[in-house]
Amino acid sequence: MTETELAALCAAITPPDEAARAAAHAHWASLAKPLGGLGRLETTIEDAAALTGSAKLDISRRAVLVLCADNGVVAQGVSQTDSSVTRAVAENLAARRTSGCRMAQTARCEVVPVDMGIAGDPGGYGHRGRPGPGRPRLPHRPRHSGLHPRPGYEQG
Repeated sequence: MTETELAALCAAITPPDEAARAAAHAHWASLAKPLGGLGRLETTIEDAAALTGSAKLDISRRAVLVLCADNGVVAQGVSQTDSSVTRAVAENLAARRTSGCRMAQTARCEVVPVDMGIAGDPGGYGHRGRPGPGRPRLPHRPRHSGLHPRPGYEQG
């Protein structure tokens, strides 16, 4: 995705539907539970209703995104494992061989490993938006520099 395409998508975003938010709030307030008893879950559902324009949300399709990256501390010798472990975890996630995948399966959730900077060549595990091979050593780059996410958006 180019920056122009991203700008066009952003321009097409409509304001939240406050009537849908109010309808979702009224629905949850009418249930046999303490008002606001589900805390942030209720406000998150109200936000989702406002964004979709409907108080009836379809959450039948769910996914757990696992963002995988080597963060650079391996090169400093302060990590208990090397970068091969990150790749192995991503490959096992893609092959559905992890306990997290089993739990997600029980909850009917898809697991999507996302390569956000695993060292070495990309594997065959369905990665999306790879910003680069591994993360830089932490002391050598300011935090939140904005240098890595954009390529991920453009490819994703």
